[in-house]
Amino acid sequence: MPRSIPHLLPVLALILPIACAAVPGGRGVDTGPYRDEDALEAALRSLAGESGGTASLASIGVSRAGRPIHLLRLASQGPNPPDERPGILVVAGLEGTHLLGTEVEVEAARALLAARGKDSAVDRLLAETVLYLVPRASPDAAIARFAKPIVERRGNLRPVDDDRDGRADEDGPDDLDGDGAIVKMRFEDPEGTMVADETDSRILRPADPLKGERGRWKLEPEGTDEDGDGKTNEDPPGDARPDRNFPQGHPEHESDAGAHAASEPESRALLEFCLSHRNVAAVLVYGRHDNLVQTPGDADAQAGEVRGLTTKIPKGDLPILKEVGERYREVTGSKAKGEKADEGGAFAAWAAFQFGVPTLAATLWKPDLENLPPASAPASAPATAPASAPASEPSGKDEALEEDRKRLRWNDAVLGGSGFVEWHEVAHPEHGRVEVGGWRPFVLSNPPPAEIRAIAEKEARFLAALAGFLPRVKVSEARVEARGGDVFSIEAAVENAGRFPTATEMGRRTGKVRPVRVRLEIPEGAAILAGEKQVLVPFLTGGGGRREMRWIVRAPAGSSGSLEVSTDRGGRDAREIRFEERTPR
Repeated sequence: MPRSIPHLLPVLALILPIACAAVPGGRGVDTGPYRDEDALEAALRSLAGESGGTASLASIGVSRAGRPIHLLRLASQGPNPPDERPGILVVAGLEGTHLLGTEVEVEAARALLAARGKDSAVDRLLAETVLYLVPRASPDAAIARFAKPIVERRGNLRPVDDDRDGRADEDGPDDLDGDGAIVKMRFEDPEGTMVADETDSRILRPADPLKGERGRWKLEPEGTDEDGDGKTNEDPPGDARPDRNFPQGHPEHESDAGAHAASEPESRALLEFCLSHRNVAAVLVYGRHDNLVQTPGDADAQAGEVRGLTTKIPKGDLPILKEVGERYREVTGSKAKGEKADEGGAFAAWAAFQFGVPTLAATLWKPDLENLPPASAPASAPATAPASAPASEPSGKDEALEEDRKRLRWNDAVLGGSGFVEWHEVAHPEHGRVEVGGWRPFVLSNPPPAEIRAIAEKEARFLAALAGFLPRVKVSEARVEARGGDVFSIEAAVENAGRFPTATEMGRRTGKVRPVRVRLEIPEGAAILAGEKQVLVPFLTGGGGRREMRWIVRAPAGSSGSLEVSTDRGGRDAREIRFEERTPR
């Protein structure tokens, strides 16, 4: 597989500007040309309808609220049926706050379809591989972006009694200032634990009593105490998060992880799809997790065998992630670091540790905090801005606090200040007066519109590169030699031409990947005198892993049979076997 797709970038440059309909975000900032459910379905139907049969649209299930979970399959005509080829499953939108992955999947598919017949690498990709794209795995979570007021929702619409008062979803956020977006509110309170940061008073940080600081302010989501329990917005609508609902390390005692593992229809749909598609040879997840920019190291690996559930990557699988991570960074240049992909309950963790395939995760984008102008004087504060006690030493040593400061500098320099709502006074029914402000929804997890095109271009190139890593079995040799009379010997070899093994160490450990199957079919009236009709090879290593075998067969001269090799995740190949009286030169 070539290391670049030369025609892909200009094709994308022409397509992307007209592909997305912009949906405006909160006041003063557009969080991107992101599609609501109707626009997403229309885009997918258009891709399938105009693809000439290369793309097909289906559904793997429905959300808790009955919305379809779309599946776009990309595969052109080739030597094997699409579902018998090595497959890449790409999943986005598991959490409602990460809308970018959905757009990247749709536009990457558009680019690959447009490049057919113009780029040989793309033609091979579509003929030899199948791409399964799930652009929005949790549609109920994403709808909060397109409703009013806009609010970040990570989970689906399963009723959850977060405050354990016998009622569910009765105390959600409220748009106190009527600006169409739910942000934060802060107010003075004798029980407050927060103080203003001395570098940027827009930030509240925990008071440090060891430095003589006394808390003065409380920071809560924008809203009121609708159930009268003294807490604000502690029981919002829904919020069982499908990406915390998978069986691997499921955090069963946390309310947002669902009632039990696989309790949510969104997570069950993905589980059922994977278990019914043994040909999925790699999984790529777009969202909050990352193991491509920050590839796992030796400390994340398990050196030896373990019994029962493991949360450590087998040491033998570590080179796979390192190599693919290097390729990803080379192709995309991404520096977007996310959370570890082995988090309990996450789809990426289940796919790696239980489904047993190379599982990759990418966050796709983070604000660029490395190339910022020098810090300016502290931002001017509202008339009621909280004062902080002097710190005995710079609080900038706190990495999280320093990152908050950098984000605000990024907001001021790149977004012109539009991503952060300046604190302003608003009347409140319980507290009298509060200040409303903070980050607008979706700004920190989704890029400005101008950045989406470049991200989609690079991810499309990476998908084509990733296809070159998948296992691909073939019959590399099949020699037939007459031994006299109607007796023939067959000497054959099968190989793995891909870079991934036919089964990772984790896949072999879980038993989810069946052995490589080599089957000799002989004509009617023939008999196998030595050797087995079917040979099972536990696995073939990547990069030319090879297995040789031999048979003695009695067969009518001039007849023919076949030798076939097949795998769950490495495709299949076959070669005709002809029983000639003389060995061909």
